[in-house]
Amino acid sequence: MKGTLEKKLRLKFEPHPTEMHLGHPCWRWTDSVKGLGYGWLRIGNPSKALLAHRLMYEQYRGPIPEGLSLDHLCRNKWCVNPDHLEAVTHRTNVLRGVGPTAINARMTHCRNGHEFTPETIVIDKKYGYKKCRICRDRRRREYHLKYGR
Repeated sequence: MKGTLEKKLRLKFEPHPTEMHLGHPCWRWTDSVKGLGYGWLRIGNPSKALLAHRLMYEQYRGPIPEGLSLDHLCRNKWCVNPDHLEAVTHRTNVLRGVGPTAINARMTHCRNGHEFTPETIVIDKKYGYKKCRICRDRRRREYHLKYGR
């Protein structure tokens, strides 16, 4: 089965001439791409859809360690080059990204310029993002002055 899967995988990607990471081209998945832009491949009987980058990593680098996910170092979801994939914790993967959680984690100052320190950070209980204690306290004082509560 391994040889058959390897042959099948080799037919499903092509090197991308302009997308590179550390001097190596991305391998563009040329078969099915679903949902969030990740490549998929149906294998087995009955067929089961599996993520292409995970299949490629396991084929060329070995099993993905339990509890880890794959980070696309090149930031291209469609890339299946195993050299562009790193097994990391989910937290590391998210924080390396460009989404709101990663942006918030990298913030060093609030929008009013106050530096985030252990004394000035408040973690929002509902959403888990950083808030500035100085700005929060100022808003509360202004509210109490305005409404007397």
